Amino acid sequence: MLKRETARQQVHAVQDYATGRSEAMISVMLSGDQAIVPAAVYARIEEWARWVRVRSSLDPRGHCRSIEYRYEAQYPDAERSIKPLEHDLQAVLAVERVVCTKLPIKPRELIKKHFVLRIPAHDVARSLSIHRAAYADEFKRSVLMVKNSLTIL
Repeated sequence: MLKRETARQQVHAVQDYATGRSEAMISVMLSGDQAIVPAAVYARIEEWARWVRVRSSLDPRGHCRSIEYRYEAQYPDAERSIKPLEHDLQAVLAVERVVCTKLPIKPRELIKKHFVLRIPAHDVARSLSIHRAAYADEFKRSVLMVKNSLTIL
């Protein structure tokens, strides 16, 4: 199982002087570089990634789909079992539609490998032929492409 790098995140409020609106931005550390992306879009992509992992059985705990793992014993305290996460299905499907149909191949793969598969940034950069110094910019560009496509929908 691949370990995800610990990403330090800070939230900032940035004001657009042209429109006068304030937007929360999140600062994400990626392989020593920093990418500042909109916090709302980052949260929506994170929720989409959780939904994809649960839906495709890429369990974050690392279990396979063997019969031993799927067996559920009938115990009296069965109501205390782990409940699945609830997702805002419309928001998740909107991000799914954008990522799977509207993004070019490289940003799509970057989003998938970073958020869904949780591959470390330097491995994602190597697999997509992105220089490590340019990874933060590519990450920011990919997240902003998702944001712009979501505002069009």
